[in-house]
Amino acid sequence: MAETTRLMASFPCLECEATLLIARPEGRQVECPRCGTEGKAPKRLVDDLELGKKLPFDAPAEAQKAIDHHVESAHVGPESPGWVILALAVTSAVVGAYAYGHSVLRPTNGDWALGAGLGLVMVMLPFGFTLQWLATSELAQKVGRATAMIRKLEPRCPRCDHPLMAPPGPGTFDCTACKGSLVAAGGLVIVDESPRSNRWTQAVASALESERWIDEGGIRTPQKWMMVIVVLACLSAVWFGLGAT
Repeated sequence: MAETTRLMASFPCLECEATLLIARPEGRQVECPRCGTEGKAPKRLVDDLELGKKLPFDAPAEAQKAIDHHVESAHVGPESPGWVILALAVTSAVVGAYAYGHSVLRPTNGDWALGAGLGLVMVMLPFGFTLQWLATSELAQKVGRATAMIRKLEPRCPRCDHPLMAPPGPGTFDCTACKGSLVAAGGLVIVDESPRSNRWTQAVASALESERWIDEGGIRTPQKWMMVIVVLACLSAVWFGLGAT
């Protein structure tokens, strides 16, 4: 179920001055995650705000979209070297031509060409689909890993770097140090200024700038074995399916 973006109240911790947050009037008392001090929001602060008011935008969706875009832009899926693709194409064409040609009593040049074409299709299409499936699966795994990593970040004000309590949910509030209006969702905190999409993008880039695994490409060993199995299965299908004995 999608989380609703709401208006939250903020007040400073009396001990370490970190920004503490509450999302509903009945939850005025919270424990500071930095120093463990019990804090209670002033009643006037709660009374003056429409605490918990639903806001007209979806902060979690905006933040997730920025994460998806960042990972997808940097992602390099499994790629096969050109010489491997060329060698596989030649092999599949030769096997297809031989299998189909020898299944015909008096093969013509057209029969050899047809067999070569069928061999190419029966091998290269599954090979390409498998590569695409691996790339898509790996992208989804990277997005999930990036999302989980960002959710574990220690929240700080992006304007003044003041420490913040982890927000109890997505919403807007004011930093108690610089008084700037902020938006939080999914572990990210941005300044509440338009265009928000650019600010989400910048926040994601900053959070993941040191994560080199996002743009790592190549085919890992388990994926190589999967590709070998797919190729052998397809070549066998060409050999026996086109009539070689």
